[in-house]
Amino acid sequence: MVVCLLCSCAEPPRPSAPLPVPRTQPSGVPAVGAPAPILSANPPSMRFIHGCYVYSHKLAGRVQLNQTRFDRFNVIYLMGYPIWKAEDFLYPSADLDMQLGGGYRYPAGDSGRALTPDFIDRAQRSGVKVLLCIQDGFFLPVCKDPTARERFIQSVVAFVQRHNYDGLEIDWEENLDLPLHTDLMERFRQRLNMIQTPSRPLLLVTAALAGKKYPPDLAQRLNRSVDWINVMTYDLGGALYGTSATHNAGLDQFKRYAEQWAAVFGTQKICLGLANYGYLYRGIRPGQKISGSLRDVGRSLHYNELRPLLAAGWREAFDSAAMAPYYFSADGNDFATMENAQSLRAKMDWLLPRGYRGVFWWEFQCDFQYAPIGSNAAVHPLIDPVEQQIRAAVR
Repeated sequence: MVVCLLCSCAEPPRPSAPLPVPRTQPSGVPAVGAPAPILSANPPSMRFIHGCYVYSHKLAGRVQLNQTRFDRFNVIYLMGYPIWKAEDFLYPSADLDMQLGGGYRYPAGDSGRALTPDFIDRAQRSGVKVLLCIQDGFFLPVCKDPTARERFIQSVVAFVQRHNYDGLEIDWEENLDLPLHTDLMERFRQRLNMIQTPSRPLLLVTAALAGKKYPPDLAQRLNRSVDWINVMTYDLGGALYGTSATHNAGLDQFKRYAEQWAAVFGTQKICLGLANYGYLYRGIRPGQKISGSLRDVGRSLHYNELRPLLAAGWREAFDSAAMAPYYFSADGNDFATMENAQSLRAKMDWLLPRGYRGVFWWEFQCDFQYAPIGSNAAVHPLIDPVEQQIRAAVR
């Protein structure tokens, strides 16, 4: 069974890297626009979750949809909901209620949110579970008001039903209130239990910043409510918010946070985050402390932006202590932190024997590359090797 999640941890300000232009196919092979074949889910069961967050508004078009190999995943977290804000639930109207929940219709068109219904259908036909992913920004004021909270829950569950999602993922990062979050997940679980059937169970998942800690009483309640927790084991090296920059996701920090969460919730409730993006910093060295914010000297970097840097003379230097690479400009003044196949294999070699529930990616577009000549399926240079490692380990 595969689960696709369109959503994710609140996105840091990342540039939208242009996707590679589809190439002309030689005669005798499927056209670029032809759909990739519907294949079985990977892995074929839910014993190990391989998930990915997807922004529906960033879907580039039907060529991208046709070339997507949904069977790489078994869960997709799809951020495919309308633009909601706190006022929608605090000060509702009859017309607004229809737009929020069961009455909402996706727009027509050939890109972005218009492709959401087709995306869901193709993923599910590949055996993938698609969860509606809702990001924060308005959770706190809504959850503080019992009436608004219930209206929010009703609207979301109606939305899940109408658009045939396989469940729900809640990503509360901004102004996180641990008791309110725990209570919200319990209430969502109760409501989903009321509408699910034995043949169609509905999943409930939440995402969490790696550094957050739940006290034992809240942890027990949350553990009973959710199917698993997506722990964001990236943005660990300063990102754009610290005062010194190191690896986005070095193995040492990755392991430390993974073990902390497993000690509270158990490995079978924890999915660990993998990043196919990193950060680029100008005019500083790894570990150098600056007086301002890293936002002043850095920006996020999609994996697809790395190849042009290497072509311009940037070089890789692998840090064997952190089991992660740095990339340095030719003059040595700038550097980037990004995963590669070696660093990802080290993470998977560590976590696969330890019984963790799975892994997930932020985010689908960051290493998506259109089908090479002679193929009708897109490639993901970082996701694909991990998928192959999972397939070999989980049978």
